[in-house]
Amino acid sequence: MTIWQNKLTNKQKTTPNLVVVGESLGLEYVSAWLDEHTQINKHNHQHLSLNVQYHEMTKLNNKTIRQIANGIKKQPASPLAVVKMTNMGVSVSLWQDDMQVALDWHKLQKRIVSAGRQSELLLQAIKANVDKQLIDATAGFGHDGLILASTGARVTLVESHPVMAMLLLLEKQRMSQQKNWQALMGRLNIVCADAVDYLTALNEQACDISAIYLDPMFPNDSHDAKVGKHMQILHKIAHPPTASQESLMLTTAINAIHHTGRVVVKRPKNAPYLAGKTPFKSWHNDALRFDGYLP
Repeated sequence: MTIWQNKLTNKQKTTPNLVVVGESLGLEYVSAWLDEHTQINKHNHQHLSLNVQYHEMTKLNNKTIRQIANGIKKQPASPLAVVKMTNMGVSVSLWQDDMQVALDWHKLQKRIVSAGRQSELLLQAIKANVDKQLIDATAGFGHDGLILASTGARVTLVESHPVMAMLLLLEKQRMSQQKNWQALMGRLNIVCADAVDYLTALNEQACDISAIYLDPMFPNDSHDAKVGKHMQILHKIAHPPTASQESLMLTTAINAIHHTGRVVVKRPKNAPYLAGKTPFKSWHNDALRFDGYLP
């Protein structure tokens, strides 16, 4: 496992995909922080090959961070995770080209507190309950996974992109420092893996999974052009699945759930069914549709 490779040097032979920017904190403090997160990765059994670059600044602002991010030469479709560390705390964000978004789980607090089947279409579809085992196999920024965990269910977030998976781990650790979020964070498990590979392994192990949630990238022509920045960045670093990939993902998920469970797929309201397979039931509003499948 090559986590935190060349972790405190700017003279790297490989292009960094995780940048840590500190405001007058000193290398000793930052080194301890990196070591702590190395242990987090080991505890979560991650195999993330991340190359870290550290910048010590006397004063941090978004303009300075943008200059650092833009100065790193990388492949066009390769995102960059940026950790901003100051005496006020730690924040994490994703940078792609000239765009930047933060996970901002704390901004979902009001929605999480009030989440219920009357207000959340996702919960109507997935029927999550306390202590149920759920899998969000396409985690992304983790927002839907948080709504699922708000029911008291235990949720595994599966994310295939190592930079995105690292952001999820960092955000979970950051929010775990806040007392009113600790119970919710304790119900989240984050895994960096290909969704089909992970679900295939679950099927072979005969795990008791109540529901699997799939939110594959929407087809390019099936959503409003005025999508938010989070979705814009995801479209830059990922692509909608092909027809064969859709079929494999859905079939694998259905095979992996318990005989009393279900698979729920998120789609734009007017998009075709995933892999052309008709669900047993759909739940929808003006923009979204959740399709349910039984084993």
